[in-house]
Amino acid sequence: MDACERRWRGRGRRENALEERDLLSSGAIAGGGVPRAATGAIAEVVPEKWRMACANAGAFVELRGATLSVEEWAAIRTVFEAIVRVMDGDEASANLVGDAKVWTAMKSLIDDSTTRPRRLSQVENNARYQSALSELDEAKKAWKEADKAYKLARQRVKRARHDVHRTRKAVRIEYR
Repeated sequence: MDACERRWRGRGRRENALEERDLLSSGAIAGGGVPRAATGAIAEVVPEKWRMACANAGAFVELRGATLSVEEWAAIRTVFEAIVRVMDGDEASANLVGDAKVWTAMKSLIDDSTTRPRRLSQVENNARYQSALSELDEAKKAWKEADKAYKLARQRVKRARHDVHRTRKAVRIEYR
């Protein structure tokens, strides 16, 4: 269990801090004066024995190399609900597995790929937009230059064809 606990703690303190911020802002957990570094959001929401159960289930899933489908997650949730009901009672089962936010935290303990990456900040979005705009301007300039070169080439070909036709006409008239 010690190795599982270390793996769980090393999984991403950043993710825990982000989850804690979200849970604190939503009111799901109370701050209680506990510093952020001392405890993460998952430690506040999910008791130790269920964190260890999630870590063990996660180790099994990782060992098998499985990616769980929606139906498999529903089955795992049903199993966890039954186990919690037998061990701690109906109220604990409703509070742990029945609550969507707590179940999401438990899912992230089982498989960390279930946590979605955060959206880009507004500054990064603006930088990407400005970069795309400048690239579009450069592409428009290149298109204008290519279009102008194409039109000049067409004019030269047209003029050359006209000159060829004129000289052939002159030759035909001269040798009649």
